Amino acid sequence: MIDSSHTPPAFNSYADVIRTIRLGQKAFLNMSNGTTSRINRTRLLQNYETILHCAGIEQMMGEAIGVKPGELLIQDADEELGRYADVPACWLPSLGELISAADHKMAIASDLLAEIKLVKEFRDQVLHGKQPAFGAGQRKCVKAVFQKLRQGKHCTPRAELLSRIAFVEKIQAGKAEAEETFATLETLYLSIEAESDVRNALPPSKYKNFHLPAVASIFELKRLDPALTRIFKRDNLSRRLRASALIRNHLVHGSLITPTERQTSIIRSAHELLGQALVEFQLKKNGGHTAGGDLRNGLDL
Repeated sequence: MIDSSHTPPAFNSYADVIRTIRLGQKAFLNMSNGTTSRINRTRLLQNYETILHCAGIEQMMGEAIGVKPGELLIQDADEELGRYADVPACWLPSLGELISAADHKMAIASDLLAEIKLVKEFRDQVLHGKQPAFGAGQRKCVKAVFQKLRQGKHCTPRAELLSRIAFVEKIQAGKAEAEETFATLETLYLSIEAESDVRNALPPSKYKNFHLPAVASIFELKRLDPALTRIFKRDNLSRRLRASALIRNHLVHGSLITPTERQTSIIRSAHELLGQALVEFQLKKNGGHTAGGDLRNGLDL
């Protein structure tokens, strides 16, 4: 007889937790304090809603400093990379850049700006992979700032983002299907975890005094060792990771709501091939050998 009361092992990956819950199974997550936590559908949706609120805060801040929706301090990206990733060839600004601009232009009241700076701390911890999800108090704080900004005369998030937030609320009320939303959230977390894995693989002694942008981190990791350079070239991994980072940039800033099948495939292959590359690299460092292709999954976009 199968013991149905058996507790499954906990995951280290939030993306694995999402995938398991999508399959209708129980999921537990290893926490940084050494404990494990049960994650359910409600907590996933609450976390996703907070990510959307953060995107809305950024969009409203852009409007507050005089930038029209769709023209949010866009920084040009590589045109070929944009075509490959199937997104506009641009990087949207960080929340830190928006805070600096709002402070310089005195576009937002100082007390509210101080709250936004706190939101940035919470957001960065989650969206750069330092903690898996927003805590209850953090979610409450982010939502309060979102609502305060919406009270401003000219502060309105993009219609697509508001529609997405309303849809997530309907799912939580049992009035809409959740599968596509969970698929999007899993894809987003795969891109977050890939970025985090790249940074974690860099020598802390060399980069401890500054935080490299995601794309810069990719190139630094590639150049770290001749073996890694060869692996990255073999799997076209730099391009895949850069494209994944560009898609992630649009997802977290709310200019992309639902990734296409191609975008999802790019993120999944970048995440998987990076993991294999790091395992293969460690084996080589430890004196092991791999037959050609042993650690590859054959994906080719």
